[in-house]
Amino acid sequence: MITRVLDPPSRRDALATNRISLPVCSELLRLPGVSEQLIAEARNWNEMGGVNCDQVRQRLVQFEARLTALRDEQPNRATLLRDFRNVNIAHELRLAPTPAQPLYRHIPEMLEEVKILAADLSFIVEGEVVRWRQDETLRSATLLWEAVAAQYPLD
Repeated sequence: MITRVLDPPSRRDALATNRISLPVCSELLRLPGVSEQLIAEARNWNEMGGVNCDQVRQRLVQFEARLTALRDEQPNRATLLRDFRNVNIAHELRLAPTPAQPLYRHIPEMLEEVKILAADLSFIVEGEVVRWRQDETLRSATLLWEAVAAQYPLD
């Protein structure tokens, strides 16, 4: 799940891909007029119009900078986790030579990165502040899937 949310757009551009991920959202935000429209809409969220606009601008910069840093880092934790998933879990591929292995700490580190990116994106698009409870991410994910299961019960 962590690696999927960081997947780049498929072979098509962001408007034609069927993939939704943070890099796809980044490409959509960079389309002409999109960020400007979101900043303009922030003015009407509440009585703090100008402050909202400034915060959206700041979050746009933070979002892009964090995503770029994750994309460019070496060794690339997302790539290490994705390759590990592909070889050992998703496809059970047996590749020679074996790709470099991620460290266990990469999982919680990347989860923390994704939480920050998701919070920035939620604020940029909807003006919503996501408050992740410390050490409650797993519980929150469980509650989410329980809510989905309750909404769509098996017949």
